[in-house]
Amino acid sequence: RGLSRFADQIDIGALEQQDSTVSIVASDATADENTPSDIATYRISRTYAIIADLTVELGLTLGTDLDYSDFTLSGGDISVNTATNTATLTIPARELSVDITLTANDNTLPEADESLTITLVDTANYVVDPNDNTATATIIDNDPVLIPPDTTPPQGAIGPPPNPKQKTNINQNKNKKKGR
Repeated sequence: RGLSRFADQIDIGALEQQDSTVSIVASDATADENTPSDIATYRISRTYAIIADLTVELGLTLGTDLDYSDFTLSGGDISVNTATNTATLTIPARELSVDITLTANDNTLPEADESLTITLVDTANYVVDPNDNTATATIIDNDPVLIPPDTTPPQGAIGPPPNPKQKTNINQNKNKKKGR
């Protein structure tokens, strides 16, 4: 009976508006081009499961040679803007986290392993965890990298290798020196 007297004085809205701290980790940090079921997973979490969806903004950093055709991101109602290397996702109401999966798209290009780093972007709707604000996953390539032949001259060689198409008349050079 005592609690019911004060129930109308509790400001539930203040609890709903408390900012969540948002964090990101790569819970599985590799995806394999050779095995479509081998996906990388990023987990984006918040500290409070409030009664409203939370939209989270992300920055995407593509590693060397990585292109958007190399992978697909899904989960969390994610929307990617390839022109600005950004994305948004939604953590649903009453949920503490959402998983984003990175599926590698197989190609036939011989290349090194590639990485995608996702960084949480600060907004007025949440606080970014300073320790877990970025996560990286690697796409393991399945195509052999071709190593170019070694064109280093042998040790002790001076100058460029001789050109077999160029003919030199050694006697002609000697005669020029004698005739002086």
